[in-house]
Amino acid sequence: MMATPSEIGQETIQEIEEYILSKLPRVLEQDTRFALFLERLLNEKFPRRDEFSQMLAEMRQMREETNRRFDKVNSRIDKVNSRIDEQREETNRRFDEVNSRFDEQQEETNRRFDEVNSRFDEQHKEMLLLKRDVIRINASQENLLRRYDGQEAWFKVNLGDFRNLKGKKLEEMFAAGLRYGLGDPDISAGQIRLRQGLRDEVFFPRGTEVDVVARDGELIVFEIKATGHEDDVSLFSQKMRIFRDQHPGVRVRGVLACMGAEHLRERCLEEEIELLA
Repeated sequence: MMATPSEIGQETIQEIEEYILSKLPRVLEQDTRFALFLERLLNEKFPRRDEFSQMLAEMRQMREETNRRFDKVNSRIDKVNSRIDEQREETNRRFDEVNSRFDEQQEETNRRFDEVNSRFDEQHKEMLLLKRDVIRINASQENLLRRYDGQEAWFKVNLGDFRNLKGKKLEEMFAAGLRYGLGDPDISAGQIRLRQGLRDEVFFPRGTEVDVVARDGELIVFEIKATGHEDDVSLFSQKMRIFRDQHPGVRVRGVLACMGAEHLRERCLEEEIELLA
């Protein structure tokens, strides 16, 4: 039988919260499928630059409102009004379900995250803040903290959020983001070569620029787009042909990063371009 709010005391609520906080880090650490699943959902649904900028403003406002409500609940938990009773009952119901079936019903946990994903377009700010809070709670797990820093750098690179960074600091941010985006932990700031000139008498007589990761035996030419179109693939493919012609005998990889551009996957495969969508 489900317990009512009047039957659950402050001590029980604290036990539930401590249980969730103690179990969730272990699940993220031991079940890589769970972490990868959450990562894939976020990558597939992350908004374009203009949408993200608008969401940031809305997210700040939502965060302030959320903090105000939680402060009110914590300070008046013993004298809740009718509206907080409804919210507390729903929260307790969800925590009771998680507490009773967490270890045995991983499928149920995945279903809930699927529901979160279905509401992602309406709750961008809440989801991003939740992910950040979860990672900070588990800050003692060094591998998760490095993953968070890399993801944050990758988001900034995709959004063009350079905050007036120049020189070495800009290259360090690109390196951190590319380590995460390309899944390559060996990329360093010293290997980043931004805005390298590329010239061709037919297609680029006035010259153009490419960004490159240069390391022993390999050159990675990468281009980041806020939105993706087939013309972008064609233009980047032409740059790659010229770049390869100018670097014979060297392995050259072309990487096009564009969140939400899964529709360009087949076109990129035709041009031998790696797509990070």
